[in-house]
Amino acid sequence: MQILFYIIFIVVFFLMGILQFIGVSITLFSYILSILVAVGLLLVFIIKKKITINSYMIANLCLLLWIIISGIVNHTNYLLIINYFSFVIIPVLFYLLVRSINMGVSTLKFLINGLIIIQLPILLLQYFLPNYILYSQKLIAPIDRMFGTFPLSSDHFLSFFLIMNLLYFGTKKSLLTFFDYFIIVYSIICISFTNSLTSYLFLISIIAYIFFLRSNIYIKVYSIIISVGVLVFLYFNIYEALSLLHKPELLEMTNTKHITQGTAGRIQTFFYIFTNKISFFGYGPSSYFNPLKGGFQLNANFSQLLWFYYDLGVMGVILLISLISSFLYSVNIEKNIRIYLFILILVYSFSATIFDQLAFMLILNIFVSLFEKRKLDNII
Repeated sequence: MQILFYIIFIVVFFLMGILQFIGVSITLFSYILSILVAVGLLLVFIIKKKITINSYMIANLCLLLWIIISGIVNHTNYLLIINYFSFVIIPVLFYLLVRSINMGVSTLKFLINGLIIIQLPILLLQYFLPNYILYSQKLIAPIDRMFGTFPLSSDHFLSFFLIMNLLYFGTKKSLLTFFDYFIIVYSIICISFTNSLTSYLFLISIIAYIFFLRSNIYIKVYSIIISVGVLVFLYFNIYEALSLLHKPELLEMTNTKHITQGTAGRIQTFFYIFTNKISFFGYGPSSYFNPLKGGFQLNANFSQLLWFYYDLGVMGVILLISLISSFLYSVNIEKNIRIYLFILILVYSFSATIFDQLAFMLILNIFVSLFEKRKLDNII
């Protein structure tokens, strides 16, 4: 299984973007890799005759059943229902893959650090040669061109990877080495090149969080006072703050102009759907993004939270939150890290579709495994 893990790691983080660039379908390739993982796990099960049953697996089973129920109630095409199963199958397969291998921390850190170091040269090329997107067989929006070696337009996931690594280094109980500081600064520089507002905000939060953890009591008190002051200032200058973030439309949430034009962002779209009556069962699997009808049926927003609410109703949101929390409680990690990761994953689930993305699921499981190994080593 370790060889399979290495193959998938290299393909997802080094080759998939290139393959997409020349026209290979990421969906088809994701399914092929998922089948390989499924076959590998099946062989492990046949040999060890051991199956994993925990709250996370049960939550995924509940999601699978709800997808079927919502599909039946809404008379959804069975192909769309099967297509929606990927939001269950991919997370479960990659959760079990990472849990099934006994890889040393040094090996994982070597892979991660190597992947980080190669990002900056690629990002510099993508920044200074923006016209490279014209040669891609798949459409790349100019704003999404800064994704390093990751799959096309995956600037969100590149930033998520770097933020997870910052969290891992920053929460070490031992003193940081020179190389640790180098990787931290290097990661911050890489994140600054991406065009992900969510990642910028989390970068600020993770730096503040690490600084807070590693400071003495007096600095912590001053930090809290300053943070409260900044929040009060932003409250009284909300319009200027949203304008600076290029989000002034958030002050006009009830204005449906952007909805009808198809240009509304995730927050305004979610507000529009939330304030309009929606069935308890949603509109059925793959209703927001229907591949049989040419794609988006509402505003073009990739958002797991938004899709689940629109497609599966209120229960979809409940199940999404249950999946995140049960995943984090299925592993033995520090409480403060678990809370931060819950917020981090939930926000990213609003900014992108995450459950069917190999890059995101692989990153999440690898780093959670590292956090767990570190805590177990401390216990031992």
